Amino acid sequence: MNINSKNITETLETNLSQQIYNKKTNILNGQIDTKLNIFYKISNNLRYTKNNTAEKYLLTNGEKKFKRLITKFRISDHLLHIERGRYTKPLKKSRSDRTCYFCPDKIDDEMHAILYCPAIAQQRNILLNLFNKSFNNFINLDDLSKLKLILNPHSTHLCIQVGNFLEQINE
Repeated sequence: MNINSKNITETLETNLSQQIYNKKTNILNGQIDTKLNIFYKISNNLRYTKNNTAEKYLLTNGEKKFKRLITKFRISDHLLHIERGRYTKPLKKSRSDRTCYFCPDKIDDEMHAILYCPAIAQQRNILLNLFNKSFNNFINLDDLSKLKLILNPHSTHLCIQVGNFLEQINE
């Protein structure tokens, strides 16, 4: 019996890639609430990552504290309830119970905080106006595309503005 190790390796890689893709898709679609925090954080960052190169905001002259804060939001290392509720004692809160202080019927996640929460509407409008000026058709993008652009500002000015905005959210 002749075993072709190349075919076996390719089959295993394909199966593993498909499993990872399926898990990532399920998490991004909110279909599962995983206990694997690291997998969730990696998959969350995959929302914003295009490839394996340094993201634009890291290459700007923006302040280090703002770059760090943007990175924290990209990997879900922030103070929103979606993360803090994972670590409540004695029992962690279910995803549906990790709601916004100001919007008790909304989950307090990155999407809600950055794009919708009325508590910071004035600051958000300033930020969104800057993005509207910087990107053609920004206003017509879907929410995930807007979030990707906001969390990967391409200029020093936008990096500083996004950092200031996220600082207000993360207080």
